[in-house]
Amino acid sequence: MGHESPVTRLTWHELDLLLTDLVASGLWRNPFPKVDAITMGRILHDRNLEKKMHLVRAAFNTWPPRGAFVVIENLIDDAET
Repeated sequence: MGHESPVTRLTWHELDLLLTDLVASGLWRNPFPKVDAITMGRILHDRNLEKKMHLVRAAFNTWPPRGAFVVIENLIDDAET
C-alpha cells in the first residue's frame, strides 16, 4: 500500500478549543497548526490585500504536499454594482 499521512482526529469540542486558541493567541502573528486541509469561509472578503496575502501565505506554509486549501467567499463585481 502507499504511504499514508498520519491523521489527527479531533472532536468538535477539541476543534473549537484549537480554533479559539488560534484566534485568541494571534491569528496574525502565529503560524497555523500543521494540518492536511484548511478552509476559510467568508474571512478574506473584508480584509485589505496585505492581510489577505498574510492569511493565504500562512495557509500555504501549513499544509503538506497533496493537502487542500478551500476558500468560500462571495465575489462581487464592483463594475456591476
